[in-house]
Amino acid sequence: MRTICGLAACALMVLHGCDKTDKTQDFDSFVKKYNKVYPDEAAKTEAERTFNLNVEEINAENSKGTNTFTLGVTEFTDMSTEKFTSTYLGLVLETPVEATATNHTISRATPLSEVDWRDHNAVTEVKNQNPCGTCWSFAQAGAIEGIRAIKENKLVSLSNQEMQDCLGHPCSGSGAGGNMIEGINYAKQNGLASYAAYPFIAATQSCKTMTNKELAAGKITGYVNVNPRMEDLMDALAQQPVAVALNAQYAGPIQNYRSGIISSYCSTQLDHAVLAVGYGTDSGMDYWLVKNSWGTYWGESGYFRLVRGQNECGVLSWAVYPTMN
Repeated sequence: MRTICGLAACALMVLHGCDKTDKTQDFDSFVKKYNKVYPDEAAKTEAERTFNLNVEEINAENSKGTNTFTLGVTEFTDMSTEKFTSTYLGLVLETPVEATATNHTISRATPLSEVDWRDHNAVTEVKNQNPCGTCWSFAQAGAIEGIRAIKENKLVSLSNQEMQDCLGHPCSGSGAGGNMIEGINYAKQNGLASYAAYPFIAATQSCKTMTNKELAAGKITGYVNVNPRMEDLMDALAQQPVAVALNAQYAGPIQNYRSGIISSYCSTQLDHAVLAVGYGTDSGMDYWLVKNSWGTYWGESGYFRLVRGQNECGVLSWAVYPTMN
């Protein structure tokens, strides 16, 4: 078992404080925008040092002029790669053992040219896992929300906190993280409360017993594995949103991603779970459309796009979707 998502000439003037006209790259403005609080002055000084180093990398990457994406200051720009990884990534990889699990079968002779489930009221608002390595629960809750909206025309945010508490996964340390199917299996057996009734608190607490759940036990009937091919994931996404695992630790731009299509080299070592909600093409480049769980200030209002046509960041390696009565 492997734990992944448990807890990724002007520039120099900015770093040395000679030119701070760009307020998005000013540390004090950053602290104010994101309500940053540090335990002491030493920690704040170290955070500012890391922030400035990351700003230098952001500016250097953007100055290349050849990238299909743009970097910028995000909530995570004061964090080292190591701190970012240990705090936000939390996915346990293991081989599914259910004998009844099925593989997706392509149903369309010709794939749709584009898909975006946000346009069909099947995607809830972007959440923020800060600071907890529980990406797996957000991805699976989102996949369940999607199929329920499609089947019942009822879009309600469901409780990922219930998954986390009742499956016994802390935010960090030993036992943190989860895999790509256990949340779906939990919902099948126990149902799920709404996000409003059982909200996310970025910590683990005792499993709450709730008698009147938003999603009844037995409504989710299981899950389907998507074969690791582009055509299979496109076909599955034409049917419903899909939970996917990918790499965020070595993804280069993802920690400070602002917009565009990530297409630079990225490891296929899986460490993060997200919700694929569609795909499309922009200026001749094919992409996957992905909902993250890092809040709306990050990326394209909480979403990012990943180049399609190759196994970028391992996005094709492990994808699943829930089935529903």
